[in-house]
Amino acid sequence: SSPDGKKWTTNNEAKLAIKITPPWYNNWWFRLVTTMALIIGGFFIVRSVYQNRIRAIERRESKISAERDKAEVALARQLQHAVLLERTSRGLNQSGREDEIFSSPLKNLADHFEVDHGLIYRITDLAENKYGVKLIANHSADGKPALPPLKLEFLDPSIQQALRSESSFAVSPPRVIATFLNSIESPPLIRSVLFVSTRYLNRPNGVIVLLSGRATEEWGEDEIKLINALSPQFGMSIAQMSLAEKEQHYLIHLEEARHQAEVANRAKSDFLAKMTHELRTPLNSIIGFTEILQEDHTLLPKQRELVEIVNNSGDHLLDVINDILDLSKIEAGKIERSDETFDLLPLLKSVYEMLGMKAKAKKIGFEFAARTALPDKIHTDRSKIRQTLINLLGNAIKFTDQGAVSLAVSAAAYGEPVEENGMMKRKVRLSFEVADTGKGISSEEVPKLFEKYGQTESGRRSTEGTGLGLPIARSFIQLLGGDIVVESEYGRGTVFKFYFECEEVAALEAESAASSITERSAQKISGITSSYTEKVRILIAEDQPNNRLLLRKILGRAGFELQEASNGKEAVELSNAWHPHLILMDEDMPIMKGSEATREIVLHANGNEPVIVSLTAYALEQAKQSAIEAGCKDFVAKPFKAHEIFSVISRHLDLEYTFEDAA
Repeated sequence: SSPDGKKWTTNNEAKLAIKITPPWYNNWWFRLVTTMALIIGGFFIVRSVYQNRIRAIERRESKISAERDKAEVALARQLQHAVLLERTSRGLNQSGREDEIFSSPLKNLADHFEVDHGLIYRITDLAENKYGVKLIANHSADGKPALPPLKLEFLDPSIQQALRSESSFAVSPPRVIATFLNSIESPPLIRSVLFVSTRYLNRPNGVIVLLSGRATEEWGEDEIKLINALSPQFGMSIAQMSLAEKEQHYLIHLEEARHQAEVANRAKSDFLAKMTHELRTPLNSIIGFTEILQEDHTLLPKQRELVEIVNNSGDHLLDVINDILDLSKIEAGKIERSDETFDLLPLLKSVYEMLGMKAKAKKIGFEFAARTALPDKIHTDRSKIRQTLINLLGNAIKFTDQGAVSLAVSAAAYGEPVEENGMMKRKVRLSFEVADTGKGISSEEVPKLFEKYGQTESGRRSTEGTGLGLPIARSFIQLLGGDIVVESEYGRGTVFKFYFECEEVAALEAESAASSITERSAQKISGITSSYTEKVRILIAEDQPNNRLLLRKILGRAGFELQEASNGKEAVELSNAWHPHLILMDEDMPIMKGSEATREIVLHANGNEPVIVSLTAYALEQAKQSAIEAGCKDFVAKPFKAHEIFSVISRHLDLEYTFEDAA
């Protein structure tokens, strides 16, 4: 420092050497060493970090590669499973026998699981609450000997465990496997068996069995999941197979039942045809000859009344026979209408005369009344109306011990009259009311009235009837477009009401005698007028002498030239030799049936065959159809009325009749 502490002067100069030595860490060599150490250390640090990053990347890539490989394996396995599921579904949807349907899916399943053998069993119904086990598919892997069919029982422990289990289960103990294979003489080497039940609607219906001889006895989780996923498809196919088998079984039984029903129906039809033929043949004589007796002017009034009663009773018996036929038609659903034009009042009168004697015998009143003007002629099913009236009035008389039975009839026209084929027609509703003062019907029994074979308590006590009348009557009226209702009070009587719709028919001009032949006008026929230059020839082909006599009596007074044949062969010979204009051909004749004779006559007539009318007691519809197919132009059922014979002759030969009182 300066002497004064302020500044240095020249005179105060002093010679002083100061030597400053820096610390060791500031020396150049230290700095050099430090720098080199830092450089080398940084290099190693960077190198270590880089290597660590490389190793981390390699580990990550290795992990990603492992995961990718695992995913590829899983994807491949899923693809294999999907392919197996698709093949199984396609194979099970095929049609054919059981072994054909399940063979391919079982093979695919066994190959996928790499097992030695595969089996499929189906649970079958043996009886009520009794089941069996049926082997429906059996597969052995390539190079493995075929496994003989394993015969298992439904109560086998393995089967029962499989059916109770909701999923598959494996059996590995040798003792259990040996027990399972004990039905085979030389069982193969099997180390593990996998069972899985098949189900449909949560109900077991079968068992899949896979037998493996591989070294490992464990089944993988994926294998268990896959077999459980496949089992519902097998269960559905087994259910479809069982349903098809049951359906086939039912169809076989149904066909057998149908065949038996057809045989029984044919037997019933044959029986009805035979019985009606046997009944109609004598009825034909009864009704026919009573009609001829009614033409006798020498009869006393009392005698004529008795003849009319016999004739009406014969008609009623004919209606009873028709009831039997109609019942069979109702049961077969083949009941049909048979409409015709007829006089309403004579129909009501015949019913009154027939049942009046029965009411008189019981000393009860029997009254018919018209509440409105009634049509003269109507067009509907005459037979069904007559049978319905007889049934209802007959029941009323039967259950009435005192008082009266009455029938009230009314008509109500609707719609405008229309002209058709020279006739005026209009719609009419006819209403009938049958009332009695009998025992009546309790409200509990009214619903039973129209049940087949159903009878009320009073009906059962009467010991008459079968309970068929009212159901048949209601079927008739419903067929005609109407219905029957009943009103009854127990102890005071019953009222049956029914209605139906029909056509009222009236001629525009006076009808010719030939076009309006009735039962009464037929009795007055005395001759014919026709365009023929010779007598009209009619051949009567009938094996029953009574029926031939009846037809001679009916046709003889009209002036026809008649010949008779007692069998079909004679009819053919007379037809070829005598050339009749018309043949009345009975069906049931010896040597040759009527239909056979008809075919022979038509075959050899060269287009000039006579008019052939089938005249038979077989009144079934198939008899009429057979007659028409054989060559007949028309069909008349026995017992016939005289006016029916005259009408069919007039219609086909275009002739008219003269009458005794014609002016």
